[in-house]
Amino acid sequence: MTTLLPGNIIYAGPITCTETHAYKSLGHYILEKYKSQGTQTIMIDAVTGQEYTAKYMYDSVVRMAHVLQHLGIEAGDVVGLSSENNVRFAITLYASFAINAAVAPLNVTYSERK
Repeated sequence: MTTLLPGNIIYAGPITCTETHAYKSLGHYILEKYKSQGTQTIMIDAVTGQEYTAKYMYDSVVRMAHVLQHLGIEAGDVVGLSSENNVRFAITLYASFAINAAVAPLNVTYSERK
């Protein structure tokens, strides 16, 4: 059952162990889920209202994965990712997972606690 939580967060419940056994990695899981959803809207930009389909996300993640590999990023590398919370962040995050690289999200707006 899918539920809309406060703040427009969609919660669809846990992923079962039997569902994840068929996948080699988190990146593989994400790509296969996008591939299976076709033209279904799966992401909406909260600021602009722009809708993104699973096909758009799949194609974008695959392209970005190729770019990362062309830049020399390999499985086991760590990608530092500093970005606003938007679709490009998700694409780069998932592309890193697709090539089995880890991601270290960075937020330059954080300040030291006092």
